[in-house]
Amino acid sequence: MDSLFVIGFFLIGLILIVVISLVISSYFSHKTKKIRDKIIGLSEAIKRRNEIDLFYKERFKELNTKNIALQFNHFNGKRTYDNFSLYSACYNYLYENEIQIKNIIGTIIANRQFKEEYEKEISESFIQTNLEVILTSKIKPKKFYKYEKEIYFSNYIKPDIDFNINLSKEYVTPAGRNSYKENMIKTFEQIFDILESVENEKVKRSSEEFRRKYERSLVSDRVRIQILNRDNLTCQVCGESKKNDSSLVLHIDHKVPIAKGGNSDLSNLWTLCKRCNLGKSDLILENIIN
Repeated sequence: MDSLFVIGFFLIGLILIVVISLVISSYFSHKTKKIRDKIIGLSEAIKRRNEIDLFYKERFKELNTKNIALQFNHFNGKRTYDNFSLYSACYNYLYENEIQIKNIIGTIIANRQFKEEYEKEISESFIQTNLEVILTSKIKPKKFYKYEKEIYFSNYIKPDIDFNINLSKEYVTPAGRNSYKENMIKTFEQIFDILESVENEKVKRSSEEFRRKYERSLVSDRVRIQILNRDNLTCQVCGESKKNDSSLVLHIDHKVPIAKGGNSDLSNLWTLCKRCNLGKSDLILENIIN
C-alpha cells in the first residue's frame, strides 16, 4: 500500500508540474505576443518591410507546376528497355513543348532576379526605431530592438525559383521474376542547357540546306517504283517508253526542283529519260514544256 501511495503521489506531482509548466509557458507566450504586436505597430522598419513585401508580391509570378514527371513503362522486352534513353526522352519532350517550357524558364529567371533585388532592399532598408518612440511603448529598448530585428528579418517571401523534370523507366519481365527501373532528374540549369540545343536544332532544321536534304530523303525506292508504275515506264517529256526500248534509262525527278522550292509530294515527281533529265537541269516545269 505504501508503495502504491508513493507512486500515486509521484504521478499527481508530475501532472501538477506539467500543468504549471504549460500555464507558465502560455502566459509568457501570450505576453511575448503582446510585446511583438506592439513593436509591429510602432516600428518604422517593420512598416517599411511590409511595404517592400507588398511591392514584390505583385512582381513574383507563380508557376502552375514546379515539377514534371515523365514515366515510361511500355516496353516489349529487356533490349527495348535498355536502348530507351531517358535523356533523349527529355530532349524530345522539350522539343515538342518548347513554348511551354520557355514560359516557365522566363518566369523563373524573372523571379530569381526579383528575389535578389527583394532581399537586397530588405537588407539595405533596415533602420532602428527612434528611442523616443520606444520610450512611449514602455518596452525596454534592448528588448524592443531585439524583437524588431527578429521580426524585420523573418518571413521572407519564397517565390518559385526552381523547376525539375523527373524521368523514369521501368520494365517487368513477363513472368514477373525480374524488374528494372532507372530514374533521372533534370534540374533547371540542365533543362536550360538542353533547351539551347533544341533551339539550335530547330534553327538547323528550318534552314534551306536541311529542307533540301529532307525532301530528297523522302524519295525512297518504294516511291520510285510507285512513280514508274504510275507513269507507265514512260518519259513524261519526250514520250520514250521502256516498254519499247528495254535499254532506256529512266529517272524519277522533281517537276519543280527542290532548289527552286519544290517538295517530294507525289504530284511533284515524274519519270524522265536520261536525256531529258540531263537537259532539264534545275529548270522549272513550265520552262521545259515551253
